[in-house]
Amino acid sequence: MKLWRHQEQALEAAARWHKGPSSRVLIQAPPGTGKTEIACRAALSYVSARPFGRAVICVSSLAILGQFHRRLAALTKIPIAIDQAERHAGTERLVIASVASLRGRLHKYSPETLLILDEAHHANQDAAVTLTTAKHFRHVYSLTASPWADGVLPELARSERIALRYSDALRLGLCAPYQLAAEWQAPHGPFGLLFCSSNQAARTASAALRGSSWVGIDSGEVSTRIARWKTAQLGVLCANRMLWEGFDEPRCAAVWMDRATESDIALVQMAGRALRFLPGKTAQLYTRTPQQRLRLAAALLRLEFV
Repeated sequence: MKLWRHQEQALEAAARWHKGPSSRVLIQAPPGTGKTEIACRAALSYVSARPFGRAVICVSSLAILGQFHRRLAALTKIPIAIDQAERHAGTERLVIASVASLRGRLHKYSPETLLILDEAHHANQDAAVTLTTAKHFRHVYSLTASPWADGVLPELARSERIALRYSDALRLGLCAPYQLAAEWQAPHGPFGLLFCSSNQAARTASAALRGSSWVGIDSGEVSTRIARWKTAQLGVLCANRMLWEGFDEPRCAAVWMDRATESDIALVQMAGRALRFLPGKTAQLYTRTPQQRLRLAAALLRLEFV
């Protein structure tokens, strides 16, 4: 597939820095602009350039793990291992690992292994633990769509930071334009997403919305309910946190944020579910309070000053 220029720049930076003894490179680009492709190709490039090269992609959820596995499998016939919970990687050169499992299994990985840190904005909330993981590896290649608090940005971008502004992604047809709704409206479909504060809140909201269902952490039937939503059998999907990341459906054009959060990163992640490009689409973003709307506006504006 043809790469966009920001993807080429990201991979050029990987090739350049990975020749040295150590590196810390950060790639920041809006939702839906091909960061998974960047990460997979960076891993393959690193492994292919070294007789005993190894790369581990660290992910924050099972959904993202599956997404990476599917894309890597389409790009290469090199065996791909999973390091997550009861699944353990052996000596495979390509590994996808969950955050928690990797932290407990660092002894299995040589410092020469390339660490690819997906959804790297999590480092802001868990800086000390993230730095402990990152310090084990000589090369760390991080990717995120979100604005950054102080967190560990200076550490993860120590070598180079490559960023794609939202306006540039919009001009290239990679993201959809958006509107911040002045008032809350009742969630509606098709392909509407309502983010709630808990599993119970999602369940309650779904009960009050005709033609909807809900998903949450350990809620069960997640894949079935998402499939029904994607085929328009359900108009609205009410969700706890689990759909913030690694959930892509370009037809989703409206997101309702019915949960309090002090995290600008969380606001951008929720809004990002509606920002995938589709011809003619303008994403509608609904917040419960005027204060939250102002915070979201400021957070999205930061994507212009990356």
